[in-house]
This record gives sequence, C-alpha cells and structure tokens, in this order.
Amino acid sequence: TNFKKYTGRGLVNQIKVEHRMAFNNISKSLEYPGEFIIGDFAKFGRAEKYHIGYQAMMTFRESNSRLPRPWNKEDTAEFLKLCGEINDANTAYNGPFVAAEKMEREARDAAKKEREEKGEEEVEE
Repeated sequence: TNFKKYTGRGLVNQIKVEHRMAFNNISKSLEYPGEFIIGDFAKFGRAEKYHIGYQAMMTFRESNSRLPRPWNKEDTAEFLKLCGEINDANTAYNGPFVAAEKMEREARDAAKKEREEKGEEEVEE
C-alpha cells in the first residue's frame, strides 16, 4: 500500500451531503394529503385520524369562534359531524380515511378511559 505507517490519533471528518426535499403548500396538502408517513406501525391509521381531527377542530373554531368544550354533548355532536363530513369529502380523492362509526366509537372509548383514569363516575348519555 501507499499509506504511511499508522502513528495514532487520526482525525475523521463527516461530510453531510445536501438533500433537497419539496413539499406541497398547506392548502393543497389539507385537501390532498397524499401518503401518510407511518412512524410507529403499532399506531397504524392514527395519522389519518389526526388529519381529520385537526381539520374538524379548525373548522369548528372558525364557525364558533371557540374550541369545542370538554364533555359538552352538543359540541361533541357537531365536532363528530364535521369529522364525518371531512372524512366523506376525501372519497373523491382517495376514499374515506376512517369509517365514521369506528371514529365515533374510538372517541367515546377514549373519553370513557380518561374519565376512569381520573376516577370520575360514568356520565349518562
């Protein structure tokens, strides 16, 4: 080999290569999100629910000038209706993200679990 004999204390530099990425603007991404990145396969399908939930939350806030109140049945009903409408609107692009019944059931189950963790009694519906 043409290398000199090793004497110790060598230095190494890491070179980071520039990688450019392109993204759609926010309005286009809200309407046509494309493929969701799955970071945790144990939580498969959660990104789609978050996508719908945040859109519904912002739509609720625009129309009511406030966020939905916790444990309020009217706000919950309106919020879930908005989730369903947003979900159904995605049918034209890529099919609905989440079955509406499943989305509603999971919201109910999450609220029940949270109440149980806080030690609150069951609320009559």
